[in-house]
Amino acid sequence: MFSFKKFFSGAVALVLTLSITACGEDTIYAASYGDTEIPAGVYINMQSSAVTEATDKMSEEDVAAGVDLLDATIDGLPAETWIDNRAVELMKEYAAVEEKFAELGLTYTNNADGVALGMLEQMWAYYADALTEMGISKDSYQKVLLNTVKREEIFRYYYGEGGEKAIPEADIKAHLLEENALINYIPIELKDGAGNFLKDDADKKARMDMALEYVSRAEDGVDFDALLKEYNDYQADLVAAATPAAETTTEEETPAENPEDELLPSNETVITREGATPSTTVAEKVFEKQDASPMTDGAEEIFVVEDAGGEMYYVVKLMDLFSQDGYYDDNMFNVMDELKGEEFDETVKLWAADLKDFTVNEKAVKRYKVKNLM
Repeated sequence: MFSFKKFFSGAVALVLTLSITACGEDTIYAASYGDTEIPAGVYINMQSSAVTEATDKMSEEDVAAGVDLLDATIDGLPAETWIDNRAVELMKEYAAVEEKFAELGLTYTNNADGVALGMLEQMWAYYADALTEMGISKDSYQKVLLNTVKREEIFRYYYGEGGEKAIPEADIKAHLLEENALINYIPIELKDGAGNFLKDDADKKARMDMALEYVSRAEDGVDFDALLKEYNDYQADLVAAATPAAETTTEEETPAENPEDELLPSNETVITREGATPSTTVAEKVFEKQDASPMTDGAEEIFVVEDAGGEMYYVVKLMDLFSQDGYYDDNMFNVMDELKGEEFDETVKLWAADLKDFTVNEKAVKRYKVKNLM
């Protein structure tokens, strides 16, 4: 799907590479549909997006040989021809989205237009002079950006809750659980206070016993972060005991006014299947357990992981990913896009192909050739 990220990266690319003069009177618009004209600046935006697509479509051989994009062949066509054709297609999609948004009687939700325009103001503060000199108006950028928002609103209309192609919440959650897990953890070092690895098996066993005790206490309802603080205090005492007196300070620490209000440390975090936080060994064990029994409806499991390097024990608390405030809502749309974005893109192409009153201004298209972008 067309995105804010693509829009702004395209805007910056234009500022850095575009070199054209202001539009002539007969080329101030690039196409029209019904009584609406599409400004040339919108077309130039679409050219920029088409350049990005073409670059991604270059053959591995051309990329390896350092072939310039405009000397390459894309889908059997000279790259320049392919890019200009694709820019026109994107203009038609722009028009199709505008018409569908109006046809469905949609409005912007969650202040999406306000957020988008705020982003535009930030961009324009940096690039206004350069873009204006090129004949690219703020209005053109605003039109493209708001069209992007409308496209997303239409997508939500069809695939969001209550839509005719709504994606079940269970499918979205299952997709998130495939690659993400919510954990909290206590890292227990197999080192003494001086930072030396423990060599005595009895000392290592004592650390494992500590880890297993934390598991038992956490399962009995002791706050996990309180256990983390307890371990941190233990580790600090070990280091202090191993530090020569000359290296210690004599300043007295000021106690907290109300220890009960002290903010507890926490290692609660969302990890990914291929990630290394807090270690690859932990990630592997977490997803092994989550794959076997997904944490849902507030479920949790607490266990010990011995790091593959033999340097750490981790007390890990695996939790319901969706117990974290806002996690589902914050990630729902991205998953919807991953699951159905390509399908929706094809639908938009069909709408664009069915436009009956779309007319290209050939003078503008001939004037703003892609070589001017390069």
